[in-house]
Amino acid sequence: MIMNKRILSILSAISLFSFVACTNEDEPITSTQKGEVRFSVIDTTQVEVETKAITGLDVNDFNVALSRNDQWIFSSRKYKDIAGTSISCETGTGYIATAESCTEGEAERANNNWGQVRVAGKKEFEVKPIEPANVQIQCALANTSVSVVFSDYVKKYFSDYSITLHAADATGRSFTFDKNNYSYKTAYFNVGTEKRALQYPASLTLPGAKEPYTSTGSQTMDPASSYKFTVKLEDESKSKLSIQITTIDGTLVKEETFNETVNPYK
Repeated sequence: MIMNKRILSILSAISLFSFVACTNEDEPITSTQKGEVRFSVIDTTQVEVETKAITGLDVNDFNVALSRNDQWIFSSRKYKDIAGTSISCETGTGYIATAESCTEGEAERANNNWGQVRVAGKKEFEVKPIEPANVQIQCALANTSVSVVFSDYVKKYFSDYSITLHAADATGRSFTFDKNNYSYKTAYFNVGTEKRALQYPASLTLPGAKEPYTSTGSQTMDPASSYKFTVKLEDESKSKLSIQITTIDGTLVKEETFNETVNPYK
């Protein structure tokens, strides 16, 4: 598992003769004084996923929005379309600029609902009549990811093994990691400041067994986090199933051991 650090910085090239009117998409904002706004979008994401790192994110394709006092000036423009320009805006406070690689909805719908990485940032600023507002939007990981691995003992002694994950408030959106897909699958969840509960039924089936061993656990997800679930048995003899949850850098979050004893030789 390799930590990949991506720091991408795209700084606007400012042209004194290239101006875009800072007006509402439906109607202009009138003002006796104007000031300049110059944007730069920076991706400061430092994320590692069990089998893959964040790739293919280009800040030029990020959607940028600008509002003032809850009124849209523009709601979605590609950064590449406004980079290299100065935007003339009414002077004053209350401006908010945002940038994102995708919307929250897209972050959970992509890849057949498994989701995708979402990177986003926000900056509040003031426009002054003489001093240009150099607005730097720092974007970072904005959603939470979960990957799964199965221990060598599990893979050796069980003919089938799987764990299913779903948010407690969205049971219809669930993800099953099994022996065929766990090595390359990652599930993504939108998690706000109030956090979000995750439930995870696990199922292990011995060769020739009529019924699988099953256990269910739960975990509260933090926003902008990456978790790895390890489903394991402690040894080759009688053992209890446990699920270890760590952050992507190896920090232990939780280890839950279930009551039922699993005997691979039974």
